[in-house]
Amino acid sequence: MLFLYCLLAIDLWYLYVWQFLDSGAAVAPTMLARRCFAYVVAGKLQEGLEDAKRVEDIAPGWPMGHYLQALALHSLGREAESNEALKKGTVLEAERNSRATNV
Repeated sequence: MLFLYCLLAIDLWYLYVWQFLDSGAAVAPTMLARRCFAYVVAGKLQEGLEDAKRVEDIAPGWPMGHYLQALALHSLGREAESNEALKKGTVLEAERNSRATNV
């Protein structure tokens, strides 16, 4: 049943923002991150990975893009790449946290 709800959520997401995300307009990385997660949960792993890569392109300093890539890659069985993405995200997060404590 959860799977069906996830598919419904993706369909509703599609109707609401798909055209906006793919229009080339400025895209908020959080919107892509949410769609990425929905794709992965629904088993659309390649689509989720593509969105995760776009998140990283749009917001390279935000660790979430790397974490989402790690999730999608792990789900695809690409463990070595998943571990690399997880390490990159962890390093970025540590850098952000150290800058925040130094302010």
